[in-house]
Amino acid sequence: MNTALRTGRWVLLTVALLISLFPFYWMLRTSVADHDQVFGTGFSLLPDGITFDGYARAWNDASLGNAWWWGCSSPSASWPSNC
Repeated sequence: MNTALRTGRWVLLTVALLISLFPFYWMLRTSVADHDQVFGTGFSLLPDGITFDGYARAWNDASLGNAWWWGCSSPSASWPSNC
């Protein structure tokens, strides 16, 4: 196989990989950024600071601790290991 063709395929695969993985990166990046960084006027690929306040708020507002506890302790949970 031609070296230029092989290089072109690798470049195309690398670009396709970056394009397909970018939404997952952006989802994680915005989940650890604060509200002002997400909805502010500036744009950066890296957050200025990392905060997990959004995760704590979601955990508390949706009562995920109770849901996890009752889901793992109920007899109808998946057998043999509940959680």
